Amino acid sequence: EAKDLEPGDMLLCSSFDGSTWSTGIQPELSYLKGLVDGDGLILVGYHYKRKRSEIRIFDNQREFLEKVQILALGMGAKASVRKSAKNCYELDIYGELAKQVDSLDFKFILKDLEAFRAWVAGFFDAEGYVEKTRMRVKITNSKRELLEKISDALRITGMRTYLSSGGVSRGSRCWQLC
Repeated sequence: EAKDLEPGDMLLCSSFDGSTWSTGIQPELSYLKGLVDGDGLILVGYHYKRKRSEIRIFDNQREFLEKVQILALGMGAKASVRKSAKNCYELDIYGELAKQVDSLDFKFILKDLEAFRAWVAGFFDAEGYVEKTRMRVKITNSKRELLEKISDALRITGMRTYLSSGGVSRGSRCWQLC
């Protein structure tokens, strides 16, 4: 049930016919890309004359970021969690993993079912929530076009979705994918 969902849980589609589309994208990379697309950024380039590749993911739950840190460490990256503001923590992931995540293009993720599922899980962990009163899953974001692409892809896998206005947050128009 929707009320039992926790960060990192995968959604299964009951009407999906079971066929697979795979291009070989590592699901863990897609999950990290989903997190970054929702609540993070990637820095690839030079900083103070040093070449640098880094992912930064922000969240208000340190425990969640520590779980993602374990994932990154398992993939051979260097990673650390620190407090970055009053109610916010930051996960920094360094090295080649940042370049790999940065190189993933959403249009290629859409062509790989497992990678897409992992990306949606990461994006949901960053931007989604469960509306407990109506028992439905929602993703809120200011990028309507991105939510439309996600909605289209979810419909292909058998999920019913719709897009609605989410009002204004921090001066930006928001949309909700339900």
